[in-house]
Amino acid sequence: MSHRIMELCLGHDPNRPLMALTTLLFPGWFTRRLYADYVDDFPWPAGKKTWVNLSFDLDLPEDIEAMPWLLDTLAPYPFRASFACIGQWIERAPDVHRRIIDEGHEVLNHTYSHPHSEVFNPRRLVDMSFDEQRAEVERGHAVCVDLLGYAPVGFRLPHLEFTPNIYPILRDLGYQYSSSALMRRDKKLVPFQTREGLWELPLNQCPRHPSSVFDTYHAFRSPSKLFKVWREDNAGFFASFRRLIDLGVQTGAYVNVYFDPVDVRGLRSFRQMLDYLVARRDEIGMGTYSELLALVSREAAQGVRVA
Repeated sequence: MSHRIMELCLGHDPNRPLMALTTLLFPGWFTRRLYADYVDDFPWPAGKKTWVNLSFDLDLPEDIEAMPWLLDTLAPYPFRASFACIGQWIERAPDVHRRIIDEGHEVLNHTYSHPHSEVFNPRRLVDMSFDEQRAEVERGHAVCVDLLGYAPVGFRLPHLEFTPNIYPILRDLGYQYSSSALMRRDKKLVPFQTREGLWELPLNQCPRHPSSVFDTYHAFRSPSKLFKVWREDNAGFFASFRRLIDLGVQTGAYVNVYFDPVDVRGLRSFRQMLDYLVARRDEIGMGTYSELLALVSREAAQGVRVA
């Protein structure tokens, strides 16, 4: 195995056959090399070795239905989460979205109609004009303000499909951050600032399936034959989650994951995951994206290198 193989598997346009082969045969090697080669020093809160963000995407009607259960499950734990919310779902179910805010969690703008959606909009965001993309972000923001009395400062791209327009759009609207990047694709294992001055909070790759972001969809619902070869189950998914936490503590890398509420409702190991975070709270910081950025900004003001 060589550094050249890693380079061919990384970036916005990876060698997909090689990436698939790596996923099947050498996921542990790939994950170790990724963390060894690209981790940076980062000013986590004093005494903490890493920071963990839990986030959830509310894309489907089943996700909305699962939200009361999810919020009840999170309520006893000493940390809050971040939720990527779609404007049209907020219009249809404002009460459950208000509860997210009332219970101290954070709402991200996830566009108005979630382009490339089986529910609201079949078009891909990357196929839209600049004005259409901007309208998706603006309308999603307006719904949050009008119906929730809440102005998001963070954003997540639908399906994490990158468009170069998004950072200028977010900058012009006064947003502080996006959480749409992939650690493998962007070669960043800690939060970083874009040329437009926004923070990007990259998402982890799956330790067992390095070609995918670590999420519940690829683990349990993806039709891809690639992921079925090493199909996850409750125990395997918990082991992968624990692996990410352990890597964060060992290397100082960021741990940023997102799940779909419909999946975690059926995930027997979900409470184990939350309990594991509590058990390691002396080593890891936890909270919303905005809480993390408040700490990062404070460190930056004190002259600490942050990217």
